[in-house]
Amino acid sequence: MFPGFSRNPKGLLTLSMVFVTMSASLFAQADSNPDSPNPVLISEPGSTRALTSLVRRNGRDVRGLTRATVFRQGAYATVFVSNLSLADGEGANALRVWAEDSKGRTYRFPVVDLRPVPGREWVQAVSFVVRDEIGFHPEPERGDLLIDVSWRGMSSNRVRFAFGAAGGSIKDDLGSR
Repeated sequence: MFPGFSRNPKGLLTLSMVFVTMSASLFAQADSNPDSPNPVLISEPGSTRALTSLVRRNGRDVRGLTRATVFRQGAYATVFVSNLSLADGEGANALRVWAEDSKGRTYRFPVVDLRPVPGREWVQAVSFVVRDEIGFHPEPERGDLLIDVSWRGMSSNRVRFAFGAAGGSIKDDLGSR
């Protein structure tokens, strides 16, 4: 069928790799929307401060939406994101929460839950732990962090998230208001 391949190990290996590469696309998950929109983090009205909610370790809200909540290291927090068209089976593991402190250091907070907001199914509640899962930098500087959510390689807008204290020297992104 393929003359010379059965006697040539390199040729057989090459043919095998071509077959594996071509068949991998058969098992890839089809994206219902290959032109996925950028996620949008929801902020307080007239502000760039994230609309947040405190959560317990079991994922249930401690109280409703809060304004200017200050979060500490290890706390569980929820932010709200729109513009997500999740595929079947896509969940919390499809998102990343990134933060930047006033010194320009980047942190990745582990996402632990993703749920639609009841009555507003176009908005997703993204719960995460305020802890750098990469662990490269020391704890962030106290004060506002700029956080964003990434999904399918696209990042949301960046909003303020109070870590240890609200305020500080970090500047909003240009045009963020």
